[in-house]
Amino acid sequence: MQRAVPWCPYLFHGPDCRPGHTPSKVYGCVGTFHKAWATACEAAGFPVGRKAGGYVFHHTRNTAATNLRAAGLSEADCMAVGGWKTRAVFDWYNLGDVEALRERLAAAQSVGRKVVPLRRQGSGS
Repeated sequence: MQRAVPWCPYLFHGPDCRPGHTPSKVYGCVGTFHKAWATACEAAGFPVGRKAGGYVFHHTRNTAATNLRAAGLSEADCMAVGGWKTRAVFDWYNLGDVEALRERLAAAQSVGRKVVPLRRQGSGS
């Protein structure tokens, strides 16, 4: 409370937060989070962004839902922590038992399958 800024309606304040400054309608006075996320990931040695096959901030919701559930929290508790109001949305983010999923994927890849090309239409054969 010692650092309270009465001119700003937001809880978190960015470097441009000052009296008379109009905050962004989307990001408030903090600014965009993209640059800070990318800098933190690069400092940790992680690839950043979908194109690089790296981390995307929105995917942390999937990780949180999965880890909370794996830690033994009830679905109701996970939904309260994540802010999900319906079970369907929670299910969208919860990846389930990741280790079992990995085992099923490895088993599916180990099975030798013959690929049969489809006939093209109009090829006459």
